[in-house]
Amino acid sequence: MTIDCLNPCECNDDSMNLLLFCQCRITIHNCYSKGMYGWHGGGRPAGFESSKLLQIVQRNEGSSLGAFLCRQTVRKILLFSIGICISLILYLTISPFLDVHISHHPVSSFNFTSTLNDHDATVLGRLAKTCVQRREMDSFVRNDVWYVMTNSERRLEVCVFSAFLDDRDEHQMWLRLLSVSNTQPNAVVFCQVWYAGVKHPVVSVAEVLDTGRGADRLGTHHQERLYSCALPVVSLAPRYVSLAFDQCQTATASVTVQRPQVAQDQVSIGVCVAVAYGRIEPRDLVEWIEFNRVLGVGEINVYSSRPNHEAIAVFSHYNQSDILRWQTVFPPVRDSCLWCHKLSTIPVINDCLYRNMHRYRYLAVIDFDEFIIPRNHGNLLEALQGIEKKSGGSQPAIMFRNAYFFLDFPKQESDGDLVSMTHVNRLNPNKAGYAPKSIIDPRKCIIVQNHYCMTRTSDVGPTWTSVASEDEALLHHYKKCHFGRPECEDLLQHPIYDNSTLRFKEKLLPLVKEALDVIHMR
Repeated sequence: MTIDCLNPCECNDDSMNLLLFCQCRITIHNCYSKGMYGWHGGGRPAGFESSKLLQIVQRNEGSSLGAFLCRQTVRKILLFSIGICISLILYLTISPFLDVHISHHPVSSFNFTSTLNDHDATVLGRLAKTCVQRREMDSFVRNDVWYVMTNSERRLEVCVFSAFLDDRDEHQMWLRLLSVSNTQPNAVVFCQVWYAGVKHPVVSVAEVLDTGRGADRLGTHHQERLYSCALPVVSLAPRYVSLAFDQCQTATASVTVQRPQVAQDQVSIGVCVAVAYGRIEPRDLVEWIEFNRVLGVGEINVYSSRPNHEAIAVFSHYNQSDILRWQTVFPPVRDSCLWCHKLSTIPVINDCLYRNMHRYRYLAVIDFDEFIIPRNHGNLLEALQGIEKKSGGSQPAIMFRNAYFFLDFPKQESDGDLVSMTHVNRLNPNKAGYAPKSIIDPRKCIIVQNHYCMTRTSDVGPTWTSVASEDEALLHHYKKCHFGRPECEDLLQHPIYDNSTLRFKEKLLPLVKEALDVIHMR
């Protein structure tokens, strides 16, 4: 049996008598409800009993629907209509005092407070779920960084890396939970949002978005997911959020809600590096950091998983300056295989996006063997401004075509023996959709992947990604040829000479030398 509710109320057989608050239609088998925050379903909620309604239907078998309504409900409909009119009048009279008002301003203009005022107390008191108890013991945390929410049997779990307040939708405030889970795609998961000064949480159904390819391990599929929780008030920032598999379940963990700060001095270009796993050559790492500084990158965020000791020394050195933020991240599952670490990629680069969405004008997601090289400008910012001017204005995302500078090509002798200065032969650039990298406006992207923005905000038009031409900029990708041996042998017979990096040599060499001297790695 289905009761489709247009307002937040429990889906049960009493809904027939609650049309003042919940307009419902009745069918058989399942129960789906639309609350304040969107549709959800997938089975009968707790307390739902269909016996009364089934008896009504059985007593009227063979009757037409019109006759059934006439005989059984005309009187009720008249009474309900009068009640609805009275309720509407009362609502219009008192709504200025009770409505939840959604502001249409960016986060910097919201007057967030930690003090619960009377208006917020009234709103949250109406929406709070009194059956939910706060977990008193420590949260269930795995590998120091993943907050694990499980069902009562501990078979289903959602591992949350971080949770952020998202103010960018002018019609609705959201919490975004960056996660990996082993639940089915259609599983209903509930948000439990906790406010300071309120004893019970506001509960709603989470909106779920698959954000990666996922991976299978021992018969269990793990999937990167974004869980989004709509918020009922904007003047009071929530403190914690939990995910549960039942409205009244005591969650196994609570995550602190983080609110991205608006920086006084905006960083023009920030870089996010997906999970760095395995050995990283320290000299190449120093070159990569310093070259990005020369290109105009103002800040680099690195999430690493078990790097080698030499790489740790480099991270530690730059972590003391303003250029690099470094965090160690272990996988969300108990195993320690390559795919386990890769499951962390989408959550961590989006942690970087949300953490800095009001601090960075532009954000790039690149790896340690890649550089985005402008062809006719002195730095990336000038190149981006030139591309936007040519495109007719600010662009939500700019995509750069991939060009392989295979390390199998013969090296060119150069002072300093830097990868970017000695490997000056490449292949033709790939088509725009093959292994590109993008620089995005972080205020316009809800989920970013390694190569592009996967989901954009609602205010972005249909044409939202510009592709930089080969004459404007290219993604230089330095690696060994990874294709099959016959194909690699053929490709390596047709090098294209490209020395576009050499014009940065005079700036880059002394910076690399100085850093290597300080880290004692020459």
